[in-house]
Amino acid sequence: MSLSFVFYMLSLLGFSYGILLEFYIASDTTCWIVGPTSTGGNAVIHSAVSAWKTVITNADWIWDISGNTALGNGIVTKYFYIAGIPATGTFQVAADNTFTTYLNSVEANCKDTTGSTFSSSTPKSCNVISYLVSGLNKLVVNVQNTGADASVKFRLDVTSNI
Repeated sequence: MSLSFVFYMLSLLGFSYGILLEFYIASDTTCWIVGPTSTGGNAVIHSAVSAWKTVITNADWIWDISGNTALGNGIVTKYFYIAGIPATGTFQVAADNTFTTYLNSVEANCKDTTGSTFSSSTPKSCNVISYLVSGLNKLVVNVQNTGADASVKFRLDVTSNI
């Protein structure tokens, strides 16, 4: 097979199927958090508590400005833009304690009612492609702290076709 034929076939693939873009967003200080003790502000990165075992690449344990011990809800919000048509969407998340995930104001069928995801080395992983849209998207993770410590860690991996 000649090299020119290979380039020709690749150009047809690009023309027929578009270009795939891959990106991720993760928990960090660009997330906005309301509560449980603040009225809103950028999230603060917390040093991991020994019980927090979950590993999510390039994601940080975050919580509100008042630390990670107040009981109550923390609502973490992050906006992101998808160029083209969403092709895949995988959300990995862990929290101390329970959480519910929303994408574009719809519950994204990704939650934990046991309050123990933080103690596992692997996060909860959810396919969220059906909740993603072309253009501006809004991710919200509502975390309920019922114990001594609180934090959340997440990463959303997206592929889009432009």
